[in-house]
Amino acid sequence: MGEYFELTAKIWNMFILSIIFVICCIPIVTIGAATTAYCYMFLKYKDKREGRVFENYFKAFKREFAQSTKVWLIILAALVVLFFDARVSSNLVATYGGIYFVLYPFYYLLLFIVGAVVLYVFPYMAKFTDTTTQVIKNSFLISLKHLGYTVTTLLIDYSIIKAGLDYFLPITIITPLLIGWINVSMINVVLKKHMPSEE
Repeated sequence: MGEYFELTAKIWNMFILSIIFVICCIPIVTIGAATTAYCYMFLKYKDKREGRVFENYFKAFKREFAQSTKVWLIILAALVVLFFDARVSSNLVATYGGIYFVLYPFYYLLLFIVGAVVLYVFPYMAKFTDTTTQVIKNSFLISLKHLGYTVTTLLIDYSIIKAGLDYFLPITIITPLLIGWINVSMINVVLKKHMPSEE
């Protein structure tokens, strides 16, 4: 019975954590710090060192704010460029067709690269201390070295989001919880193989 209540309390705390995360993402500019703190808390849960959810989350949020925000703004800029590239490519294909179809594979490659970096960069910052350049560089290199993990995790994330939007909208409420647990679980395995030391 004690284990049941402990498990229930842990699930409830993780659900509350997901709500806090979503609220902290609303200003958009804070998405980076919110995500890094979210990953940090999931890592603590996996190591059974969760402690106080609210207090620990905002400590991590404050500690990682500067670097996480810088990294997030770089990623956001890349996403904005990709969005406009997609619009331009679509217009060129619609108007001229033919050779401009070759732009699509290039666009999806860039989108995959950005997605792969996003997948690793926030857990990386939650787990280790490094310069911003090294954080982005190492996240990219690790994503390529463990391409199987990267592709699998991205496909799972996409499937969860699409399933929620297309078939069962209420699941979107727990989407951050599902994706957070899956991503941190998989990416943490990779980070442990390559990083020299943990915080």
